[in-house]
Amino acid sequence: MFAQGTVHLFRDSDTVLLDPAKGRSIINPGSVGQPRDSNSKASCALYDTQTHVLRVIRLEYDIATTQEKMRRARLPGFLVERLSWGK
Repeated sequence: MFAQGTVHLFRDSDTVLLDPAKGRSIINPGSVGQPRDSNSKASCALYDTQTHVLRVIRLEYDIATTQEKMRRARLPGFLVERLSWGK
């Protein structure tokens, strides 16, 4: 459980117990691409409303193919390169 106002950085396959009695939580597990935590894996989370357990899931994906598609779509180079920062 986390105290009010705390920040938790998720790791691969992290599991967190949230206490709804302590108020709301803001969860940002990340996304596919554009890593900000030096981890290039795709990221999402599942929340079980019965047990109040939040599970973060990190998965490998084909970064090179994604980058090539981004280049073909003429997206800015810094966005294309940022996908690799977790490596």
